[in-house]
This record gives sequence, structure tokens and C-alpha cells, in this order.
Amino acid sequence: SVRNKLYVTGGRGFTSVHDDTWVLDLDEMKWSKDPVTTPEPVYNHAGLATMAVPTWKAFFFGGRHGVYDKDTDTRKYHGQVTVLDADNMTWLSPTIHGSPPSAREDTIMVYDSKNSRMVLIGGWADKLYTDVHILVRRILTNRASESPSSPGLPVGLLIAFRSLRRMYR
Repeated sequence: SVRNKLYVTGGRGFTSVHDDTWVLDLDEMKWSKDPVTTPEPVYNHAGLATMAVPTWKAFFFGGRHGVYDKDTDTRKYHGQVTVLDADNMTWLSPTIHGSPPSAREDTIMVYDSKNSRMVLIGGWADKLYTDVHILVRRILTNRASESPSSPGLPVGLLIAFRSLRRMYR
């Protein structure tokens, strides 16, 4: 949640995959549909929100996209990172460095506040994954001057992945 609001993006109905964004105001316990849609309809993705100066961001990884019914099966595992700027309600396209985890759904994603990083654990893509990946976010800035006291303006977001050992045997 971000500032007492819970964000829900995407999902799957009986015959369709959704790209909508719903916001629950936790103070008033009222749902509202936001006009912003996900970059691609997706479900079974993992997400978490954290302050990523200067605004709150919601980070999402993986899931599935495509449809499935008695005549068609276009489902595919998703391996992208998407980022919602929760203060401005816009989707960002982060620059990715390192080797991201393979496409999967049902990943667990937690925030390690001590080390300012996100941890992705396991998942499923026709087999059980037991790996652990670290997702480190960095705000890219456009320095206004060469002075260290002038950090510059945020111009982008960098996501760096690092793989850790297997968690389970």
C-alpha cells in the first residue's frame, strides 16, 4: 500500500485477462477504478511498493499474459519488470541491468529495508523455481552541476538484478 491506498493491477476473469488498476482507499474503505491501465494485461504477478525518491513506486515482476478458453490457449509466462509511479499514476520503463530471472508466475517478492533492495523468491513456470534474485533500484539523475551537493533531477530508473544461491534443495 501507498499512503493508505492499496493498488490492484491486472488479474484474470473467467475468459479474459485484465489491464485495469483499482485503488482501495483504506481510510474510507472505498474502491475506485483509476484510468491508468497496465502496459500489458497480466495476472499472477508479484508486486510491492516502496519509496523511490522522489515518489512512491510499485514494482511488479512476472506473471502470465494471454488468454485461455476451449478454442484458444495463448498464455505465456511473463518475465518483465514494470513500475507504477503511484504518486503520478504513470507506468515507467526501467532500464534493466544484470540477468533477470526467467519468466514465471507466482513469485514471492519482499522488500529488504535494511539493504534497500527487493528480493524475488521462487515461482512457477511448468516447474517449481527455488532460486532467489535481488532487485536493486537506482534513480538516474541529470546532474545540474558538477557539485556533489547538487544531486540533479531524476530522469529515469535503473533496475539491476543479481542472482543468489538456490534457497531449497
